[in-house]
Amino acid sequence: MLRVEKKDLEEVEGALIIPFHREDGEPRPSTHLPGELQEEIKPLLGAEFKAELEESYIHPLSWGRLQRVILAGLGEKEGESSLDQVRRGYGKAVQTAGELGLIKVSALLPTLFIKEDAAQAVAEGFLLASYRYERYK
Repeated sequence: MLRVEKKDLEEVEGALIIPFHREDGEPRPSTHLPGELQEEIKPLLGAEFKAELEESYIHPLSWGRLQRVILAGLGEKEGESSLDQVRRGYGKAVQTAGELGLIKVSALLPTLFIKEDAAQAVAEGFLLASYRYERYK
């Protein structure tokens, strides 16, 4: 079940999906991150996570109520990144979370787009990735 809520970052618990794009060959956050969270993630960037399209990386974390972060790769930022990249990147991150049995997953919206468009693309990525056809099972 997908439930959409707006929460402050300090209220989020479980796992948090953070979007990243590639710019000049380097991973860059596609959203605003608090300094202490950015410092926690910084060692992973470039070495273990490159922000390729549909790349996801889970990292255990103890920051507030968060237990894990899921870095979601949105691919190259060439001019205008597409909302399809958002759907695909978040979809892969949700699949990764599902494979690990994570139940509570929250997401930060990419700030590269109009907020409503980004929210719709993220929700579509969540729904498409979690869909299971089980009619004839």
